[in-house]
Amino acid sequence: MAVLIEAFSVVVRIETIEIKYPGGLDAYQNLWPGQDFCEDDSITSWVGFRMLAHAGELVDMLENIGFRYTADGDFNELAIVEQHEGIILPCNWLEFGHMDFLGIEGSIPVCKLFGCNSMKVGMTKNWLDAYKQGRRCVYMNKEEAERRLVFLRNENGCDYFEDAMTGQETYFPRTLIRNVNA
Repeated sequence: MAVLIEAFSVVVRIETIEIKYPGGLDAYQNLWPGQDFCEDDSITSWVGFRMLAHAGELVDMLENIGFRYTADGDFNELAIVEQHEGIILPCNWLEFGHMDFLGIEGSIPVCKLFGCNSMKVGMTKNWLDAYKQGRRCVYMNKEEAERRLVFLRNENGCDYFEDAMTGQETYFPRTLIRNVNA
């Protein structure tokens, strides 16, 4: 199988989570109630971090409880993947690519365990419905974001903006750090 990749995603092997994360996979998948989570038989993905720094906050938290982020310049027990560029450092246990997905035009970015041949995709609960309604994860460079995004409000630790080009509302979390032991 494979897992969805959207914006910046943090991918971790399930076997690593079961060994290192307090409470195992059940606790790990409930870590960020507002963040999208998906899994297949071997890996998990927290998807939709709008900024690399936000994905980095999850990585920092996992490192603080014993996960190994990198070794000799390669990803070790977790990886950050960007939906356009793919895996941002070498990673010998993970592959990035695109798969056709039933019910949508085009292909979607995914990651799978290296050597896996399954054509199934682990998705977030509401992703397909949102995609069909036109809600997409759109990449913008700084200049484009400054031109298109109009600040609306700050609510629950997030800054909300309207995309002047599409009329859709988007948000950026100010911080995503959670206390693992809470």
